[in-house]
Amino acid sequence: MSVRLNKADQDQIIAVVSKLPQFRNVRDRQRFIDSTLGGTPASEKILGMLDLDGEPVLVAVEVVTKLSQFGQVEYGREALGVFLNGVIDAIGSEQADRLRELFSRYALGGSTPPQPPVGPWPKELTNFTQEKVIGENTMFPVHVLQRAIESARSVVHLTVASARPPFLWSGTGFLVANDLVMTNHHNVSSKEEAARTTVTFNYQLGVDGKPCPTTEQTLAEGSLLCANQDLDYAILRLPVPADVPALALGRIAPPNGDPVTIIQHPGGHLKQISLRNNAVQFSDSRRILYTTSTERGASGAPLLAHTTFEVVGLHHGGGELADPTSGNPSYRNEAIAMAAILGDLKSRCAAIYERLTGVAKPVA
Repeated sequence: MSVRLNKADQDQIIAVVSKLPQFRNVRDRQRFIDSTLGGTPASEKILGMLDLDGEPVLVAVEVVTKLSQFGQVEYGREALGVFLNGVIDAIGSEQADRLRELFSRYALGGSTPPQPPVGPWPKELTNFTQEKVIGENTMFPVHVLQRAIESARSVVHLTVASARPPFLWSGTGFLVANDLVMTNHHNVSSKEEAARTTVTFNYQLGVDGKPCPTTEQTLAEGSLLCANQDLDYAILRLPVPADVPALALGRIAPPNGDPVTIIQHPGGHLKQISLRNNAVQFSDSRRILYTTSTERGASGAPLLAHTTFEVVGLHHGGGELADPTSGNPSYRNEAIAMAAILGDLKSRCAAIYERLTGVAKPVA
């Protein structure tokens, strides 16, 4: 149900929210609201309802009004109350105490407790607080791990035999349909190489730390359906459709600072996932630069949005790359933006494009 605030209480909340440092720009507002709501499916829905562009006080009015009207999110807690808990953690104690009073007045679902008193500290530590996000916020809802495990099923190990040096190599790919695998062009660059490629599913350890049972498919002639060397992608057809769900493809590249995840076969070894220190440093309609860890053999792995696990890019390499804005070089990895690949498929391989974007049409 909705929360009906009286005008004085609504004005008080709006005044506090509008002055938050986290409300200085659209991106910070989005991150703050998503963080306070815990990255839940409800937070995605709420963010889709909000217009976060404008003066802080006007945006604060929009946020408080929409959250008041939204009703409950998780386990009977009001959306406004969940958001206010995050606000309380971000402000001074006197203001926080005034906001805590609203929880009993409006049955918002429970407030975070006041900070307990702490013992004496050296002068340089007088700003000590009991809990704090330090550096990268490494917290995320547990369901993100479940999504990661489910997504990992679609990531495959590739072994390619070729007439070109080094003659035999490993790479990574992933299902974009139950019979279509996407990987890098530099992994599989010709029809001849495609016919000498083996795709292995479940090349990983189980929960007991032992190798999982694997299934293999050796590709046939004509398996290379579409490729682009410039965008470094290749689409391969499996002889037998896999009983594994394909990954969803996303057209919107993540902005700077957002975390991105890669599920990969580094060094051609067992499947691994990179979850930490993985911020985007640059993105545009063609490429995405990020600090997510990879090794050789990860080429062709999906670059995944951290919470939705949509594929936003195709990882293909890394090194000392110049920042497109400043020109300063630094070590980072690079993916081709999925939007660019889908745009190329639309113009060059329409049947595949239609299939991958929701039109149920078999590839000829």
